[in-house]
Amino acid sequence: MYDPNIVFGMSASALVVIIVQVAKALNLPMALAPWFALWASVVVVACGILLHFVPTMSIFVEGAVQILFVFLIATGLYEVGKSINKVVQRGR
Repeated sequence: MYDPNIVFGMSASALVVIIVQVAKALNLPMALAPWFALWASVVVVACGILLHFVPTMSIFVEGAVQILFVFLIATGLYEVGKSINKVVQRGR
């Protein structure tokens, strides 16, 4: 059965949070964050519905989701590296 809350085995709400966090990292004004979250929710659920009715589109949506995850992982690793470097520099 189709579940609009799951996209590629992942919670749609988690995808929305990730998209909003990326937008914030790209300097989205905080006042616009709720509206952007609403827009992102519509897009994520629409993608889930599209995938249900047009399964051949899944390769494109899956690719976009994977690119987003790779970006977030790389950004997180970079931030951790910066934090470790700051701690090491203070210790000298």
